[in-house]
Amino acid sequence: MTGPVFGYRPGQNRPSLMSGTPVNVIASFKQTGDFIPIYFQISDETGERFCYKISSVNSIKDKPGMRIFVCSFVSNAEKHTITLLFDIENARWLLEQSWLLEQNK
Repeated sequence: MTGPVFGYRPGQNRPSLMSGTPVNVIASFKQTGDFIPIYFQISDETGERFCYKISSVNSIKDKPGMRIFVCSFVSNAEKHTITLLFDIENARWLLEQSWLLEQNK
């Protein structure tokens, strides 16, 4: 593996992604079937991967066919909020637009 891991890129912005973009997630599962995301990974247009550790899950909402996680993570010494959607029917994770709006402030 080359380069830094866990999203630390001094002087480099996070990649811009469209809302609804599939993202890689590592989740923790309980015997009851409950789960929470603990890491997420995105790639920029060049294919460089950015991996972030989720520092807290602020809220969890269930909607038909979807579980929504509002999470916090730290990147370049700044705290950020991201919304990750778990699409139950397709068993995939998606990025919600709220993170994109915060990133472009």
